[in-house]
Amino acid sequence: MVTAATVVEIVAIELLLPWPAVRIALAVGSAYSLLILWGIFAQRAVHVHTVGTRLTLRRGRTIIAAIDVAEVSSVALVRDYSAEQHALTDGVLELTNGQGSNVRIVLNDDGETAVARPPTWSPWRPKPAQALTEVRMWADDPEAAISVIRTAAAR
Repeated sequence: MVTAATVVEIVAIELLLPWPAVRIALAVGSAYSLLILWGIFAQRAVHVHTVGTRLTLRRGRTIIAAIDVAEVSSVALVRDYSAEQHALTDGVLELTNGQGSNVRIVLNDDGETAVARPPTWSPWRPKPAQALTEVRMWADDPEAAISVIRTAAAR
């Protein structure tokens, strides 16, 4: 969808602007922004959340939280639109997208190793880690994610 919109944008620029230098500069800028956007999509496809003995939650290649699955108290399919950005406030980690979150993971109260580093746009200035009590995240297939987390926690 984004690629099609960029192609339409480039065609519109070609048809509407009479100055060749401006048309070329804007077409190159549009193509470059498309390349960056594809890179962001590829990074999210390559660096995914993983579940083993630990639930590893990522934002791109940055590990936000690594939670021992024994600390998972409950996992549920819950649609939540309260946040549209990644955030960590009051022990609740939000790993959402523009559609909110669809998986809610509640952690045990006695957990000591469940900490997360708040997502940041500046990796050279990381924010301090905070204790976690709950994770709200977006999963493309929430039923499968819940099943995998529950199976790992039951072991």
